[in-house]
Amino acid sequence: MTKTLAQYRKQFALKQEAARSLKGRKITGKLEHDAECAVTSLVSDWDYMKEHLGKDRYSTYVVDIIERRIASLIQTVGISRYGKVNEVTDYHPIRHQVVKSTLEPPSKVSIVQPGLLVERADGTQRVLLPAIAKREKTA
Repeated sequence: MTKTLAQYRKQFALKQEAARSLKGRKITGKLEHDAECAVTSLVSDWDYMKEHLGKDRYSTYVVDIIERRIASLIQTVGISRYGKVNEVTDYHPIRHQVVKSTLEPPSKVSIVQPGLLVERADGTQRVLLPAIAKREKTA
């Protein structure tokens, strides 16, 4: 079943309110994992959904509002996006999912869609959602 924009907005509002209730509280253990999974799922769905919206002025306005809310939400739970669209970077198998991949890994990739990661209290990072990338042609 395909979700409508209204369903995504309602789901997002509920998850954003849940995230706001956690602000300032230390999130650990299962709650931390559940928050990361919920936000990752929501962001992934939104990234897919916004590609299929119209480009009229109203749709652009709605996308902008939801993008700002998502940025606020992921910051609240300590998640950040990494990689910028069209950025060329060294390939890392954990951080990048290559579209139309061959058996041989590329040395460089171009980011198609940013990924998500969380920085832990101990300074380590965990990739929640790999950046979608395409193989960059090498000279």
